[in-house]
Amino acid sequence: MSEQKFDHTRGSIKTIRMLAAHPALPTTLLIGGGGIALAFANIIYAKLLGAEDFGRLVLMQAIAFVAMGLLPLGFDMLIARHEIEAPLPVIRLVLTIGAILIAVVLSFSYWILDVSPAVFLYIFIAGTAGAATRLFASILQRETMFLRSQFISQAAPLIYLGFAIAHSFTGASTWQSAANTYILSVLLGALIGYQLVRDAAGPAISAPISSDLWYKAIALAGILASLLLLNQMGLFIAAGALGMREVGALGLATTLIASPFRLFSHGVGYTLVPRMAACQNETERRKLLLHEFMVAMGVGVPGAIALFLLVPPFVNYIFADEYSISMALTVALIAVGLIRLNTAVVSAAINALAGTKALQVFNLTGWVSAVIAAGAAFLLSDYGATGIVAGVSIGWVIRMMFASILIRKELCR
Repeated sequence: MSEQKFDHTRGSIKTIRMLAAHPALPTTLLIGGGGIALAFANIIYAKLLGAEDFGRLVLMQAIAFVAMGLLPLGFDMLIARHEIEAPLPVIRLVLTIGAILIAVVLSFSYWILDVSPAVFLYIFIAGTAGAATRLFASILQRETMFLRSQFISQAAPLIYLGFAIAHSFTGASTWQSAANTYILSVLLGALIGYQLVRDAAGPAISAPISSDLWYKAIALAGILASLLLLNQMGLFIAAGALGMREVGALGLATTLIASPFRLFSHGVGYTLVPRMAACQNETERRKLLLHEFMVAMGVGVPGAIALFLLVPPFVNYIFADEYSISMALTVALIAVGLIRLNTAVVSAAINALAGTKALQVFNLTGWVSAVIAAGAAFLLSDYGATGIVAGVSIGWVIRMMFASILIRKELCR
């Protein structure tokens, strides 16, 4: 009996060591620094502004996030893969074309936000500057200047956190003042990025872009945009169906509960893509995929338990009665977070192995998932924020199912 207990303990220690040694954990801390800074900044503003004004702030950020992912048109990933020879001229072209697409995002936001045209300008500036930052970081990533690349990506959130800390002493009277600091932070981040890439950008001459590159770039952009839209879908539906106060509460709950899962998903994807691409045969790919699922759940389940136990008392202690985050909403967000972790594993494998046609199919299925999520969330909005999150979770499940079907074929390549 004691020997069995010893073997069980030794196995548990071995599992803990395996999880601790996994590259996704330090990578999450490294590349997630910006996300952590953004989360802390928003917690500060949630306290300063109150639920309704904070709801307007996080909704503006949500629309800007989608714009930042859509505007690069997938060329940030092509640049990182050395598929673009002259990145700076391409960046100018992509930002020009992408700016037109931002108008679509702004027209969509008009249905959500009852604000002045100045707010549309906020979103346009944040989306364009954030997209430029992504493109600048991809240049350094392709030159294997990873530390500089991550510094560019994290500069804006870290500056934003600094402004938030300063506002905690001086006070932020309106959400517009907080939005001004966010826009300024993104602009400064883009400026820092440009300064760092001037010498690493390669030739400044124009180079033709083949039709195959355009198809691949659009597919990659669509995959990312549908993912970002699914991430922010709950806030969008809540704004139209529930009101800004509920958006603020859902935004705070998302910051506290969904953000940790999102950061770890990013870490898993960042580390899995090169390792999956390096696998030599189907057996190695399947073994690696199974291992990643085990790691995702090995970290995700204990994390989910910790969030379930810690978030409600934290909200009650810090925010008193200003924000209402029910236990049902907490459970729903945790469930979505666990689904997102598994989806991140499969999606990263697809990005590593799939060709242009498979990426186009994955892009299409991603948008189908987002549309279904929007419809389900709207139908369940009568049940409040919990119903909306439950509706969005249906989209995540469908996205994971589509991805699982696609990856079965790609593993055999």
